[in-house]
Amino acid sequence: MVGDDAVGPVSPDGGSAALELALLQFTAVGCDELRDELLSSDTRTVTHTQSVLESLQEFTQLVRTTDATAFFAQHKAVVAVVKEICRILTAYVSTVAADQSEDVAVFLRLDDNLVPLMGFLGAFTDRMQLGKQEPSECQAHDEVYEPKELLRWIPFVASACSYIVCSYVPAADAMRSFTEADRILTTCETIAATKSRSELFARYIEQLVALFSQSTSKEAWVNQHSIPKHVLLWITIQVPFPHLGGDVLGRLLALVFPLIDDLHDATQLVGARMLHHVVHNVTSTELRWYSNVLLEVLRVAITSRKQDTIDVLLECLSTALDKLSPPSEFAHYDKLFPRLLNDTSLCSDVTIRIVFLRRLRPMIMRMGAPNSIHLIRYLQPLLKVIIATFESINVPLLVETLETLRVTILCAWPRIPSHTEEVFVGVMRAVAFCEVFNDASADQMPNPDEKASILARCEDILGLLHDLDTPGRDEAAAVVDSHGGNANQSHASVLEMLQDVGSGCAPLRPFCDRMRATFCP
Repeated sequence: MVGDDAVGPVSPDGGSAALELALLQFTAVGCDELRDELLSSDTRTVTHTQSVLESLQEFTQLVRTTDATAFFAQHKAVVAVVKEICRILTAYVSTVAADQSEDVAVFLRLDDNLVPLMGFLGAFTDRMQLGKQEPSECQAHDEVYEPKELLRWIPFVASACSYIVCSYVPAADAMRSFTEADRILTTCETIAATKSRSELFARYIEQLVALFSQSTSKEAWVNQHSIPKHVLLWITIQVPFPHLGGDVLGRLLALVFPLIDDLHDATQLVGARMLHHVVHNVTSTELRWYSNVLLEVLRVAITSRKQDTIDVLLECLSTALDKLSPPSEFAHYDKLFPRLLNDTSLCSDVTIRIVFLRRLRPMIMRMGAPNSIHLIRYLQPLLKVIIATFESINVPLLVETLETLRVTILCAWPRIPSHTEEVFVGVMRAVAFCEVFNDASADQMPNPDEKASILARCEDILGLLHDLDTPGRDEAAAVVDSHGGNANQSHASVLEMLQDVGSGCAPLRPFCDRMRATFCP
């Protein structure tokens, strides 16, 4: 524990007069001196002056030693000081973190300056916990443990401690103040009668969000080096369903959207991760309240070409579309899916194309069989994008492409026979990549495990194409075609195409013969 735990002599009045005097002095002068000292000086060199340090330590000792009656009589005044200390602490940590210094001495000095502040907060929370654990004290002063009274200070303390415990500050977990901040949060859990850190944050999430909104300017909030958004992210991702819904959702989205709209990738990624957690932990009805602005923000944001950011954003978009679209309604998909196909087609960065192909799959399944046949509207451009990707010799990209093709076939099977030949050609390109090229022909040749994975997927897809050659499937496809679209054109069977390829290409003959034997044992 930070600070002196020893209990000094108590005055005849239980320390009431001393505590009241310390409150008056610290409120009138001490807080202003502390704020000026930490925030108006060079944060790289600032240290506590002796007078401020002694004043804070004396106040901390009085909080520890004053008897219960005197302490709780001054409870509201002490809480006011606690809140002011929390404001100063968060502003100080934010200032140091924003400087992006790599000097170890700066963070050692930060820790030295935080220790007395954390000592005071620790003394206050310990005193509140002691009163909670002593039935006589708790009953005599039960009003200070009522939810509305705890609401006055726990969010401030939890927020201040989170600035340190979230570990955004370099080497924070090695600081003495980190250990004390973590202990204080645990003490708050006990006082609030919560069973875990996530339950504590869930109970006070509305007040925590309000604190971040009120204490940070818009410019500081979106600044790529600012810490408040990282702290709120750390808090938010610990809050489970359903505590992010209701009024909290609107206030949280008001903070998230500016982050996603920002041009700096570091800022955008924080917003994307926060939004990812939010859309997964609210109901569809709650999300629909903000459907228009949410989809517009995501539509603009997916122009990002940073792999981590676009991956989270596309996953958010996929989940949002699923929640915002009632069964058999695809208006939101119709607005965005063509754009996604076009972006995938034009993407020259292999890592980004992999992300697009992976994140398209949930949308394909949502629009396709057995839920709907709406996917057929986009089948031709979708297959064009997928088949074109088989020209790549990148192993991870081929694996993702094959998996997306497999899902497409399963979800749009009534119309796949019309595209059997182009699908077959694309799959055989992947087979040729494994069977025809040797190790000397490309730097990105698959290793044995990757080769086996690619060929297994190719075999699976060819098996699906072969199954769709059966008469029963043709009749089902004809039903779909009768509602619009071209009638199935005559096409060569998979067996015939395997025979033709095997006859014309010796390196592919073993694979083709093996597949034909599988289909016609």
